Amino acid sequence: MTLYQEALSKYYPAQSGITYAGKAYLCLALAQWTRQHNLWLDCTGQGEIAIAVAAGVGRDHLLVHGVNKSPQDLEAAFQHAGTIVVDNMTELERVVTMSAGRFIPDLWLRFQPGVMVETHAHIQTGQAGSKFGMDREHILKAVELCRQHALPLKGCTFTWARSSATLRHLGRASAASSTWRWKSILKPVGLSARVAAGRCLP
Repeated sequence: MTLYQEALSKYYPAQSGITYAGKAYLCLALAQWTRQHNLWLDCTGQGEIAIAVAAGVGRDHLLVHGVNKSPQDLEAAFQHAGTIVVDNMTELERVVTMSAGRFIPDLWLRFQPGVMVETHAHIQTGQAGSKFGMDREHILKAVELCRQHALPLKGCTFTWARSSATLRHLGRASAASSTWRWKSILKPVGLSARVAAGRCLP
């Protein structure tokens, strides 16, 4: 793990970090391992968040990322996470309702790059029409809603398939996203677009 972290620090020009996805497998010992190695921990809901908290994972290393977060999941995220990845407008509206008069974790918006990876249909996530993330129209609405309610919107993220990560797919996703005119969408609120693997888009 140290070799990966040193390589990122040496060769990657922006701030970077490595995230362990709790959905792969999470128990108390693994959550403690992520803390010992200064990793971010990606949790999908209140159960995984509870394991992370029991392991002593700090708010600044806890990210909540799931397609169908319940109100209970979001409440746990508000209490313990440093970042929430917002998957859709319904979830964002829930965040608005829950945010009055309390600490709000940083928000990232999940968008669809419109890239269909050549893998099993059950693990594709980045293609147009996917239930995962928001298309350009909804991203614009989400950014505006965050502005209206002064929410701490800090970035955007996407995934293209679970368990499929090649440079060719990343290139296609980056090329597709370049047509979105990200600078005009994100620069007014000081945001950057981020790939789920930790890379930043130009």
